[in-house]
Amino acid sequence: MNILVLGAGKVGRNIAKNLARQTFDVCIVDVDIERLKSIQEDHDLAIVQGHASSPEILKKAGANIETVVLAVTNDDEVNIVACQLAKKLFNVSKTICRLSDYTYIENLDALGKDNIDVAISPELEVTQHIVDLINHPGAEQIESFAEGKVKLVSVKAKKDGKLVNRELKSIKSDLPEDIETRDKVLLAAMGSPDNRQIDGLGGADPVKSKVAIVSKSDEAGVDVNYHFAQVKIDEPIVDTKPSCGNMLIGVGPFSIERGLVEAQDGLTKVIIRDVNTGMKIEETVRTPNKIVSYEGDLKIDGVPNPGSPVDLNFLEVIGSKTKKLFPTGNKIDKINGILQPHEVLNGLIVVQDEWLPENGLMTPTLKVKRNELAERYQEIVQQHAEAKAVVWE
Repeated sequence: MNILVLGAGKVGRNIAKNLARQTFDVCIVDVDIERLKSIQEDHDLAIVQGHASSPEILKKAGANIETVVLAVTNDDEVNIVACQLAKKLFNVSKTICRLSDYTYIENLDALGKDNIDVAISPELEVTQHIVDLINHPGAEQIESFAEGKVKLVSVKAKKDGKLVNRELKSIKSDLPEDIETRDKVLLAAMGSPDNRQIDGLGGADPVKSKVAIVSKSDEAGVDVNYHFAQVKIDEPIVDTKPSCGNMLIGVGPFSIERGLVEAQDGLTKVIIRDVNTGMKIEETVRTPNKIVSYEGDLKIDGVPNPGSPVDLNFLEVIGSKTKKLFPTGNKIDKINGILQPHEVLNGLIVVQDEWLPENGLMTPTLKVKRNELAERYQEIVQQHAEAKAVVWE
């Protein structure tokens, strides 16, 4: 394979030297003959003096159908023109173009379809790496995969650190038994209280500030215990009263991946005890060849990407808080209107629509209406509590 490097600056020089060491046929082009000679003195490669975007120079450098062109001069426009000419005139196999201006990268098709096969930007890569390090305090190295959707973060473990030589499934035992101390640990881990949660793992959004504490269960007929914690963003509060279905979905795959439950070929059932509510759940995870499958065609409204389905069978769901399907003992209560309270999975009060403000189903952006709806909701809950049912938390 022939490699044609355009530009003998710091980037081009290093690329040419490294490729020459790997026995590629390398030719480097630059207007500075002295710079080219200094490179050639120490490495087995060809040099051509001239302008990188000149058709005559590209021809002289041997551009052809078997050539890979790396346009890495300090001038974006020169690199672009060089790649365009290399493709159109010499039909080179691949063009790699260095671009400092991100607007070019965003509009590659405007520069001619397929003229630039790969766009690179060392400056942007360095900037993004610095941003990643800022967003992940303590990280030694960060690698991105799947177009930035997945990040691998490397951190340095201290010689006597508690995580050294430990299985992840055993780490739950390191959480303090004392609730106040445990909450401090979770708040610090998520970066709360702080609206940005910049010094932690939280995503500055309630749906991204949640913790699932999973441990092996000693209860007969139950595989794992699931304890949910909602970490407040702007307050030093960890709420373990409610549960969370979104996090529950991940308990089964997590338990299998961590060896808490042995995977079966095809489908693996995981029996979960929800510590927050006392509920017992059977979760079925797809495990072809005894490996958890995350890829699938199941689509959920509001979620951009499909995935593998996880089946939930709630085995003990009635009255998780009150131990009654109808907390008041009545199927219907008449309290300044009509209430139908019941408790399946979560407490629920069904009311007539005239109890709510006009257009009671409000979008999150309509704050005034949301406040009005919240006030009405509190009124309904208070009246329900006064009926000697239960105080809904």
